[in-house]
Amino acid sequence: MRIIGGDSRGRKLKTLEGSATRPTLDRVKEAVFNMVGPWINDAVVLDLFAGSGGLAFEALSRGAKKAYINDISKSAVKVIKENADTLGYGENVEIFNLSWQDMLKKTLQKGVNFDIIILDPPYANDYIYECVNECKRFLSEGGVIIIEHDENTAFQDDVIKEKKYGIVRITFVGEKNE
Repeated sequence: MRIIGGDSRGRKLKTLEGSATRPTLDRVKEAVFNMVGPWINDAVVLDLFAGSGGLAFEALSRGAKKAYINDISKSAVKVIKENADTLGYGENVEIFNLSWQDMLKKTLQKGVNFDIIILDPPYANDYIYECVNECKRFLSEGGVIIIEHDENTAFQDDVIKEKKYGIVRITFVGEKNE
């Protein structure tokens, strides 16, 4: 896996061994970041189910100013820290090893709002709708939630854009400000 755009373009990222995570395909990542253009510059980003942190690091490479990166897996957090150090983003990231619910509680305590929230949870879960609704509380005015999900999951409310790539669907949720 690598960074595909911005200042760190071409830099390789360490990934987790095995099939516990599902890195976002380059063509999907490229499409997502082409669509996210209006939100990326100087953005504060939350990557809530980060895996190796690839999407958060892509956002930083393309002009985001700060990323809060979270994963419930200790081995994932270790890889995220290694990637942050390798890319030189240590000062631009805060890394957490929490459940998504505990991460949002911590966010509430810190009083942080986000311009971009990235959600790429395990497919076929029973909490994605609850998670999206909770995340809306932490969006900055005009912010966006980017959700990578399977083709069988559909969102109705506040959908700005949606694209399908094979069995993967990317949905942007937020206020329309284009």
